[in-house]
Amino acid sequence: MEVYRWEDRKFGKLEPLRFGAERDFEDLLEKDATLVLGEPLCVISRQPPLSTSKQKIDLLALDRQGNCVIIELKRGKPSRTAITQILEYAAGVSQLSYIELEQLAYRWCQQQGKEFSSLTALHSEFFE
Repeated sequence: MEVYRWEDRKFGKLEPLRFGAERDFEDLLEKDATLVLGEPLCVISRQPPLSTSKQKIDLLALDRQGNCVIIELKRGKPSRTAITQILEYAAGVSQLSYIELEQLAYRWCQQQGKEFSSLTALHSEFFE
């Protein structure tokens, strides 16, 4: 499918980006998760462990309302296994307490070299 951008009062065709691995795309989305839904998302963790799954979520973010958003990247057409994986992740994330979410965000901020005072402050500052 071709994708176009409206710029300078005309359409211009966008060339597809090639990613060598899911990790490359994950790196890009970690920096700007807005690319997922077209609206701002505040990333709070990358590859967080969950008690409901042996696998890890690619990225965990918050939307403007403070809802958790699971970002799981798959190359190609998603399989039933991928759908099951997302359902497991959703079950795990729904069991996380505020304190557990805050701990995930704290560790992520440390890895990014960002200051952290609280999850509430991180969210508020991001969506100002």
